[in-house]
Amino acid sequence: MIDCKLKFISDATVISLRLFITFTLTLLISNSVAGESYPSLWNSKDEKLQIRLEAMVKEKALMPHVDAGRLSLVLVDISDGYHPRLAELGGDMMVYAASLPKIAILLSAFVQIEQGKLKLDEKLHKDLTDMIRFSSNAAATRVLDRVGREELLEIIQSFKFRLYDPEHGGGLWVGKDYAKKGVFFLVAPNLFFSAASCWLPQSSHC
Repeated sequence: MIDCKLKFISDATVISLRLFITFTLTLLISNSVAGESYPSLWNSKDEKLQIRLEAMVKEKALMPHVDAGRLSLVLVDISDGYHPRLAELGGDMMVYAASLPKIAILLSAFVQIEQGKLKLDEKLHKDLTDMIRFSSNAAATRVLDRVGREELLEIIQSFKFRLYDPEHGGGLWVGKDYAKKGVFFLVAPNLFFSAASCWLPQSSHC
C-alpha cells in the first residue's frame, strides 16, 4: 500500500528527496541481486503500482516538478523479495548526488579491511568518521587514496554489491576526487533505463 505524504517545499527539498530515494534504491538493487535466485528489478515494473504512484504524485500537485526534471521517484515494493514490484517517475534521470559517493568509499574501505588489504588504524578511523559524520571532502579523498581508485571501481561494480551497473549504465559512480586537486565527484544515479555516456569512465566528454 502506498501511504506516504509528499509536500513540495522548495527545490532543495525535492533534490534531497530524490537523492534519498536514489540511495535507498541503490541499496535495494544491491541486496536484490546479491543472490542469483532473486529477479532483476529491471524486469519488475508493476502497472498497478505505477498507476497508484502517478495518482499520488498528481494529487500532491508534484507532476509539474517531475515533468520539469526537478523531481524523480522510484518505488520498490519488496514485501516479497522474490516478486518485487517497481514503479517510477523519471527513474532514469541522471542527477548529481553530492556526498552519496562517500558511501561507496566507506563500503570499499571496509571491504579492504575485511580482506586484510587495509588496516583500521587511528588515522583511517578518524578519516572515515569525519567523512561520514561531518561529510569532510578532504577526509573522503584521503580514504580514496588509501583504497585506490581502480580498486574502488572494481568493488562497486562487483556482483556482490553492484552499486554501479555498467551493462545498463546506471548506479552510483565515483569519478573524481572530492578535494580541490580532483575538482569534484561525478555520479550516475540513473538506476534503470538509460545512461548518459558522459558518466561512463571510458567517455572523453567529462
